[in-house]
Amino acid sequence: MMPLRIVAALTVAGTALLTTGCAGPSEDELAQQERPEIRRLLPRGTEYSEAKLRLERSGFTCLDGTGMFVGDDGLPRHADHFLNCAKDEFSLWRFASKTTMVIVVPEGDRVGYVQVGVGFTHL
Repeated sequence: MMPLRIVAALTVAGTALLTTGCAGPSEDELAQQERPEIRRLLPRGTEYSEAKLRLERSGFTCLDGTGMFVGDDGLPRHADHFLNCAKDEFSLWRFASKTTMVIVVPEGDRVGYVQVGVGFTHL
């Protein structure tokens, strides 16, 4: 059995790693890294009906949305309809679940606006 002092030291060290910058890039930094990949997958002008298929083939789960969503600028936006897609990934080294979120808004029958965001759930 490990002495209590060692267990306490390991707990403090682990907590420090999780709460400092040592844990990795921020959500904004990861979103910036993933935007080019998503925008290559769904360039503006892609058929809107094809967008859901492409995202689902890449591991996303997509639902049809209507009404309000939060834009890249943090402000509420409105769309009569849009795709709301998410992909969850578990990362043991971060002790977290990473969710990549994509909103796709059509212009007519084509992709008009693509938003990419990343969020973490710490376990």
